[in-house]
This record gives sequence, C-alpha cells and structure tokens, in this order.
Amino acid sequence: MVEPRHFSIVVIDIERSGDHTDPEKKQVREDLYKIVEGALLESEIAATTAVTPEDRGDGIYLLVAADVPIRRLIHPFVSVIDAALSQRRVGDPKIRLRLVVHHGELTIDANGSSGAAADRAFAMVDSAQLRDALTDARLGRVAVVVPDDVYQSVVRGYPEPDPTAFRMRLLDTKRGSFKCWITVTGSPEQPAGRNRAAKPEPDETMSTPVPFNPQLNTIGEVTGPVVHTVTGGLRFTNKRERRSDHD
Repeated sequence: MVEPRHFSIVVIDIERSGDHTDPEKKQVREDLYKIVEGALLESEIAATTAVTPEDRGDGIYLLVAADVPIRRLIHPFVSVIDAALSQRRVGDPKIRLRLVVHHGELTIDANGSSGAAADRAFAMVDSAQLRDALTDARLGRVAVVVPDDVYQSVVRGYPEPDPTAFRMRLLDTKRGSFKCWITVTGSPEQPAGRNRAAKPEPDETMSTPVPFNPQLNTIGEVTGPVVHTVTGGLRFTNKRERRSDHD
C-alpha cells in the first residue's frame, strides 16, 4: 500500500477562461506556464525534481516536495507571478488568477494524487469569496488565499507580501467552512466581505400583541376567536366576520 506523503499544494486557476477564443486560450496557457516556470526558478525551486505538475486545462496544479520551504511559495513565487502579469502588453489576452497555497498529506499513484488536503485546496480556489474578491478588484491581478496556519507561520510578521493586506474570511465551500486569509495583488483596495441579504422587516400589521381570549378579539377589521398564538402574529379560525359600522 502506498503511504501518503506531505506536500505543499499550489492551485492556480485562470479567471473567466471560457471567455477566451481558442487562439487566446492557447496563448494564455503557454504564457502561464512560462510565468510559473520563471517563478519557480527565481524561488530556487527545482522544477524537475521538487515539483509534480498536473495540467488542469484552465489552470495548473503543483505538488511541491516537503523539503522546499512553503515560505518560498508565498514569496518570491507569488510575487514573481504578480510582477510578470503586471508587465503584460496591452494587446495580450488578459490573465487574472486565483491562487491557493496549501499543504497536507497526499497519496501519489500512477494516475495522479489524492487526499483531503487536495480536495480542500480545490474547494478554496473555487470558493465564492475568492471569486468575488477578484471580480470586485477591477485592477487586481492575483487573488491569493492561504489557510490560517500558513498565514500565521509564513505570512504574518514578514515584510513581503504585506501581511496587513490580507483579510480573514470564513470560506463557505462544498468541503465545509474554514478560516482562510485573502489578498488581491495590484488592487488599491482589499476585498471586503459581501453582506448577507438583509432580513425583511416584520409586518407590523401581523405582529400586534393581543392577549389570549377564548372570546372574540379584533385586529384591524377582522374579528374572530383566538385559537393559537404564534411569533409575529395570530392564527384565526375560518369563521371570520367583518365589523360593520353598527357594531
């Protein structure tokens, strides 16, 4: 039986890749691979021996050997990718990325990798909060998300990337909810949490307090015996009668 091993996990996803034409997709993929290879080189990570890449069509999935400090994947790796995107020419197809740096135990076999840590990394990159962060950042280039333990150990306290630019979020994913930190490079403003839909104000016409009375009670123009009290209103029997001016 193959034993699981510890890896650093990087998932890179291209925003709105389906909007590109086929020629643009080809160029974007080629450009992204060149950018990632350059970032690994500058981070002193040996791509041929320390990294297992898997193509994802609209992105790249990297497993990095545990003996490579995960700090290098935060800086300079992410920083080099961001710098390369900032230097793209006006006529080049637009590339904006969602990027996860995670870690955990994975099993490697002839068909690839598997494990809960990889499942969580893909859930993070696909989370609504990360998508919204990049969508809302008009000038943003890379929306980066890391789990809390990575932020606390290799982001917080270091000068690059600026740890104060990260925002803590509780990601809601198909793998559950968990605490992460998000930043968007190139954006003058960092992601704000989306407000949940406001709860509707209670209907005042149905929340008038009425004392229990087996006799008739009246609310507005409706009269009837109170048979049950409920939060926010009353329930009447089907026997209703309207008050007339003669009552």
